[in-house]
Amino acid sequence: PVSSFNYGAKKFERVRKGILFTWRFDTIVIAALAILMFAFAPQVIALFRRETEIIEIGTNALRYICVALIFMPTIMIANMTFQSIGKTGRAFFLACAQNGLFFIPLILILPNLLGILAIELAQPISNIVSAIIAVPFLLVFIKQLKNMQVKPDN
Repeated sequence: PVSSFNYGAKKFERVRKGILFTWRFDTIVIAALAILMFAFAPQVIALFRRETEIIEIGTNALRYICVALIFMPTIMIANMTFQSIGKTGRAFFLACAQNGLFFIPLILILPNLLGILAIELAQPISNIVSAIIAVPFLLVFIKQLKNMQVKPDN
């Protein structure tokens, strides 16, 4: 709502600052929580199952997800920003990239090559690649916002 309201009001500097603040803040918070979860992954998995093999597999999978979580704010901020300001084509592409373009092919192809490891890695790889794709979209838009700022009349 903050993005769409300020974008509509042509307060582009506020939109830019909001994106940058949210991107930084969310990344820091998610990174802190991901580090905590990474450290305690075996204990978290053990809350649900007691079998040694399941704890081992679950711990690896959870840790891979924790690494990928650090990239989630980038994906979410890019997607939500473009949705909120009416750039639906970009928002649609970024939303499709994560699951449609990357996750589905990875989960269908990789298990034949890597077995259980592929199942553990498909979602994290999908998230990381989607974030790498989202970064240029966000950076270009942030630069455009800086250039679009309406100068007050003197």
